[in-house]
Amino acid sequence: MSEYKIYNLWPTPVYENNFLIDNDSIDYVKNIDYERMTTGNGFISTDRYLLQHEKLKHIKDKLDFHIDVYTKKFLDIKDTAEFYIQNSWSNKHLPDDWCQPHYHTGSLISGVYYLDVPKNSGDLVFQRMSSHVNLFHSTINIEYNNANYINDDLQEINVKNGDILLFPSHVMHKIRPNLSNLPRYSLAFNYFVKGKFGTKEFELEIK
Repeated sequence: MSEYKIYNLWPTPVYENNFLIDNDSIDYVKNIDYERMTTGNGFISTDRYLLQHEKLKHIKDKLDFHIDVYTKKFLDIKDTAEFYIQNSWSNKHLPDDWCQPHYHTGSLISGVYYLDVPKNSGDLVFQRMSSHVNLFHSTINIEYNNANYINDDLQEINVKNGDILLFPSHVMHKIRPNLSNLPRYSLAFNYFVKGKFGTKEFELEIK
């Protein structure tokens, strides 16, 4: 039997890296104003433009750097596309809090930075939507011997302090319940793009 070759066509790229920040910045985020989410399963900062403040500019600068690596070095997007942060907020999940499956509308790239995530406080889970058919349609429940990132509907990432994850905003994701006895803190953010795209009658300019 000859050797076979597999092409993993059109995968969804999720970027992961890690950087640590000073304790003063972490304490600052922990002590800002929060409100209970309407879903009742966590708290969200009342400030939805948190990283635009001078106090946290050094974090935004690092996020911009990683966005540039993700979009320009990995995805090889041309410099005519300029990605910029739209909004940003912090999340606080107390013991037993969790986050329902969701995606981010009105943006192109979303991400999470993990400020303080105690052990067993809830991993990030990416969930394949039924409309995303990369193998077999969900109308046929094919069973597999072993789950992997190609055939499994759920992909769980064990996160730790300082981790940053970037992903297309339309990707469904959720957070496991916080099974620790400590609160869990993270920063979430969205990026959009501006520039000129296409040519002639298909040209689009986003300012």
